Amino acid sequence: MKRSLLWIIFSILLFTLCSAETFAYSSQSEKLINAFNNQLKSMTAQKKKDYLNIIVLILNEPNVKRNANANAKILISELWEWSSNELKKLKSNQASSYTTKVSNWENHQTLPNIDFNEVRKTLLNWHNELRAEKWIEAIAYHSDLEKSAVEWAQTIADAWISQWVHKRSESDGYYNYNNIKDWFSELDIYFPKETWWKAVFSESVGYRYYKCSNWDCTQKLLESAKKVFDSFIKEWENWTHYKAIVMPHFKQLWIWFGLNPNTNMVYVVFHYAEDVVE
Repeated sequence: MKRSLLWIIFSILLFTLCSAETFAYSSQSEKLINAFNNQLKSMTAQKKKDYLNIIVLILNEPNVKRNANANAKILISELWEWSSNELKKLKSNQASSYTTKVSNWENHQTLPNIDFNEVRKTLLNWHNELRAEKWIEAIAYHSDLEKSAVEWAQTIADAWISQWVHKRSESDGYYNYNNIKDWFSELDIYFPKETWWKAVFSESVGYRYYKCSNWDCTQKLLESAKKVFDSFIKEWENWTHYKAIVMPHFKQLWIWFGLNPNTNMVYVVFHYAEDVVE
């Protein structure tokens, strides 16, 4: 969908309707809504959201309202109500999908006596509580993609080298975006094409002391993870870890933990993405 093309076509259509002396606005609304619904059928949730937002934006355009006659204003009101309701439905459907799914990678965890569903839920809530404070749309947990976090968390835990948290090769600088992207590709994880102004994924890594021999170690792990998360928050808006948490176009999150039993350090890997190409 080309935003500019939709804008032009829809604007011309509204201008034509607004210029007409008389028309049956209910039937015109129905025709437009049917046309919009036909377009929405083949779209992903994110594209539907973008499409509907453009419609709302056009309907709120001052020139459109200014040039509308009485009947056209009713049409605009009806279309605005429909598009707004559709956006609410999308948000409601997305909210129901924020619960975690059963991960195929849970068997690969090296930390015993932990309720990882509780851990996922809690870490997701930490993110979304901060995003809500900033009026940013909630992020969803994508447990199907934990394989990347599992692999990288254990890789850096085994390496013992705290400075080597992002390097995929010895020659990398601190954070080589393209090499990390290639590493994701090797795991069959692909992202949408980047634009000049935004990255489509990010990786954050932290580590803290962790040791537990209880029958339930869930809270112990969460305490260590909270220290990592809080350290990202304290960086505030000038650093990439904080920016990743509140990045508006990031929609997916997945996390895992790697433990070095010799140092009792647990490494927490956070992977974020705008979207994932299935």
